[in-house]
Amino acid sequence: MIAYLIKRPIAVLSISFALLILGWISLQKLPVSLMPDIEIPRISVVINYPGHSAGEIENNIVKPLRAVFARTPHLKNMDTRTQDGNAIIKLNFEFGTRTGYAFLQVNEKIDASLNQLPKDLPLPKVIKATASDIPVYNLMLHSKQNLDTSAFLQMSDFAREVIKKRIEQLPDVAIADMSGDLKPEISIEIKPGVLQTYGINPDLITQIIKKHNYVPGNLLIQNGIYQYHLKFDKSLNNIDDLKNLPVNIHGKLFKLKDLTNISVRPRQSLGNIIYNGQPAISFLIVKQADAKISRLKKQVLHLTDALKKDYPQLDFHIEQDQSRLIEISLQNLKSSLIIGTLLAILILFLFYKDMLSPLIIAISIPVSLILTFLFLHLWHISLNIISLSGLILGVGMMIDNAIIVIDNILQKLQSGQDLDNAVAKGTTEIIAPLLSSMLTTVSVFLPLIYLSGITGALFYDQAVSVAMGLLSSFLVSIIVIPVLFRLFYRLKKNKPYTATSTIENFYNKTHSYFIKRKIITLGIAGLGIFLMLVLFNSLHKQKLPFFKETETLVDINWNENINLQENQKRITHLLKQIQGISTYIVWTGQPDYLLQNEQNKSLEQSRIYIKTKNPKTLQNVKKQLATLLKNYSPVQMSFLPPPNVFQYIFENNQPQLIVKLIRSGFDKLPPTEHLSGIQKALGLPVSQIPLQKAMAIEISAEKLALYNVHYEQLINTLQAAFQSHYIDHLKTQKKYIPIVMSYPKHEIANIVQSLYISNNANRQIPVKALIKLKQVAYYKYINGDANSEFLAFSFNGLKNPAQKIQDLQSKIRKLPEYSLRFSGAYFEKQQLGKELWQVMLIALLLLYFI
Repeated sequence: MIAYLIKRPIAVLSISFALLILGWISLQKLPVSLMPDIEIPRISVVINYPGHSAGEIENNIVKPLRAVFARTPHLKNMDTRTQDGNAIIKLNFEFGTRTGYAFLQVNEKIDASLNQLPKDLPLPKVIKATASDIPVYNLMLHSKQNLDTSAFLQMSDFAREVIKKRIEQLPDVAIADMSGDLKPEISIEIKPGVLQTYGINPDLITQIIKKHNYVPGNLLIQNGIYQYHLKFDKSLNNIDDLKNLPVNIHGKLFKLKDLTNISVRPRQSLGNIIYNGQPAISFLIVKQADAKISRLKKQVLHLTDALKKDYPQLDFHIEQDQSRLIEISLQNLKSSLIIGTLLAILILFLFYKDMLSPLIIAISIPVSLILTFLFLHLWHISLNIISLSGLILGVGMMIDNAIIVIDNILQKLQSGQDLDNAVAKGTTEIIAPLLSSMLTTVSVFLPLIYLSGITGALFYDQAVSVAMGLLSSFLVSIIVIPVLFRLFYRLKKNKPYTATSTIENFYNKTHSYFIKRKIITLGIAGLGIFLMLVLFNSLHKQKLPFFKETETLVDINWNENINLQENQKRITHLLKQIQGISTYIVWTGQPDYLLQNEQNKSLEQSRIYIKTKNPKTLQNVKKQLATLLKNYSPVQMSFLPPPNVFQYIFENNQPQLIVKLIRSGFDKLPPTEHLSGIQKALGLPVSQIPLQKAMAIEISAEKLALYNVHYEQLINTLQAAFQSHYIDHLKTQKKYIPIVMSYPKHEIANIVQSLYISNNANRQIPVKALIKLKQVAYYKYINGDANSEFLAFSFNGLKNPAQKIQDLQSKIRKLPEYSLRFSGAYFEKQQLGKELWQVMLIALLLLYFI
């Protein structure tokens, strides 16, 4: 066949050129992304129930949902975490489960459970984790001037109505996930003295606002032969209408603004964002599944340049750029291609002192690469970090194939054969070795797809890209290179120069020496196998390699009942004292992202993204931060890897060993007063279990009956006194603005002392006569899984986790009331190690059979 092809160079080169055109077109159409488009079998259910304790949410919401979700098909495990005001349920499914179907099943189970849940519970958010939903950029928006609260509220409205829409209008943007903005509300602040003077209840104001804010539907009326729609005009259209709303008190008309203070203010936020010391709004930009990163980056940069010109008072910055990973991979591919080609040309020139052979090598490598893109397009493989790593590996093997074919042809020429016979026989002889070499290489990568979970799915792209690259190189080596070699050397008069046989003579002598001494050879081989086993067991094993980073995430939990403003004040003061930070972003409290909202944070928690110029400066910043935080005794701090796609998919921050303490026979946590005894008996770090102090209100039912006060009325009064009490929404033309009622803010004791409530006989009753205040302590977090609630203790840096497990299991026998369960990265690494041994065995068997 080779002899037939080399005599028809025009046909071979024409077909090759046509395939190159198809390959180039395929390259333009190949989607470029950070990761392969794989389904991550993980669904999160986020529950927000402000104003309710962790125990209430756990018993009334999480526990019923946990029982329902446990019957979901293909569920691998479940983790729940509950705290005051919110909870999160993470459902991990067996790999291969269709996440879309699981998403629908979870939603159906929530809908079926609504009758068991509190009626005023907002619908839980169900978040489906996919690799395509990972944000590519974090676009930060802030003002160049210091803004007060009112001005930042206006900027937030502008960001929602203008900036967000302009970002999402970009062709390659799927969504701009927004957080950090303020939302407006209408505050009606009670004047306690005025209401007490006129002897009216706050409930009267609530009823009046609801009546005037009600809009009946249109009426259809008949007038002779004509038919009309009768529409009612609204009496409340804006805040001025609300202020001038008439109130009849004992026959006298008052305006609502005479009885209360009415204003527009920011809605109470559960979290905010600070960018380099300035209040900011964050847009996490998620790309379309089939979009190219390079094209998306050009669109985003063009848009930000245009926004800076249109709105010079605002500033835009792109942070946490995930596209750098794909750019670095592309640069590595280009550098590997160029350096490999140059080295191959240099080596051939040194050994053969012939420019035609290096020229053929230089042509064959890009031809093989472009042909590979055609195969990837037909195989529906995108250009991503995994597939590119396979291509980078394949470039070196492409060079090997070309060198082997050319070298064998040159040997035939050196033996005295004519050019046509040398090309035909030299290529034909090498087909079988090249094919076996290609298959042996593929057989090493192919078994990696049998690794469990997402790890195996990711290696699929790498195995396919390596196989396609080697196949392209094989076809080019046995078809294109012989034709080019014959064409080029027909124009050359003298024979190609060949290298001396010095290296071959040295190899032959060494080979003969070891063949005659088989015991020594086998001993060296056995020693090598033994050292391989020893070194493999001693190697540190982890999911991802260690990188010298210039950025990190810091999670801070103050473990105090502080509000959001105090949290922000402490973080700002802390960062001002640290030297070496180039850029930082602070998320205090609970971020309000739609997709990236799987972290249930509380008001006293913060997450800081820190970026420095070099790794050494980052280590120094970490030391400074750890030193400064020692001044806050109950604080908890942890450093996390920088945010990237690998951390999102692999969740590499899991502790080495997690010990779950369960109270046997009870679906509840151990009482807080038992923690010291547990610590003494088991030696577990109970300092990891944060307790929260709270002020409990005890309502006297006897006093309510004695003073003839309604329970619901007292609750509404207390809610309005301690926090804003929702009344209704003001329905304007563009948006709905919530109306809330509140009392002037004072200390708790002062509020209770000055608070009065009207009973059924319209008499003013002091609230302090109806309630008692007392301090209580309870668990800040309630962790659970598919079976029950538990206390979680984490261990890192253990030299022998198995011994630790045995020690705890022997100690727990002394406490029959409790039992232990174990999880963590230690067990995952064990499982991964077993699978790697299986992969190695399969690869060795495939190599042997080939």
